[in-house]
Amino acid sequence: MMYLQTGMAASNLHTSVYQLRKLLKINGLKDPIQFSQLLERENHDEWSIQQLLNCYEGEFLKDEEYPWAF
Repeated sequence: MMYLQTGMAASNLHTSVYQLRKLLKINGLKDPIQFSQLLERENHDEWSIQQLLNCYEGEFLKDEEYPWAF
């Protein structure tokens, strides 16, 4: 029984990750894995900030009305 529960949990996890990546892509994030790896860096320089911005397609947070969003 434990094997079936583990298999179902793994299947649910894979489905959830797939759906999350799909949703992030729809909302403009091209590569969420690269994005998260870049965010985990302790220090950011001009190159790393540009790489973070390159992970997005279109206008950043275009559907939000944040005055600081560009």
